[in-house]
Amino acid sequence: MRFATNAFIFHKGKLLVINHKRLGRWMHVGGHVEEGEFFDESLKREIKEEVNLNVEVIDLTDFKPRKIQNHVILKQPFYIHGKERGHDRIICLDYLCIAKKPVNVKILESEITGYKWIEKKEVNDLQTTDFFKELAHKAFEIYKIIVS
Repeated sequence: MRFATNAFIFHKGKLLVINHKRLGRWMHVGGHVEEGEFFDESLKREIKEEVNLNVEVIDLTDFKPRKIQNHVILKQPFYIHGKERGHDRIICLDYLCIAKKPVNVKILESEITGYKWIEKKEVNDLQTTDFFKELAHKAFEIYKIIVS
């Protein structure tokens, strides 16, 4: 079993989507958790590698991320799901993020063919999976509550 972290990154009310080269569809930034990484470390590394952004990860818990003895309180994702690829199982943790300034996207061209910032009304027009569209709509709803 492996783990992956994914980021729904917002800036000025718009969501960043990338066109994934290998998968050939629009989606969020993310990737696999490497050995020894906490989920939020993986998330920030993937974001920096793929789109060169610094983000604030929105925490949906009442706990402040901190270390208590040998325990680390981690930020809570807004959605957790699993997927199967053959005999491989992947647990995906989806987080809400806000892009920090400056917002100068620079894509990792070996993995991504393009990017765009979209509004909620544009989600259904994306060439992507229905599941991603559902998650993106939910991300917009939660983002709107948080920034209000």
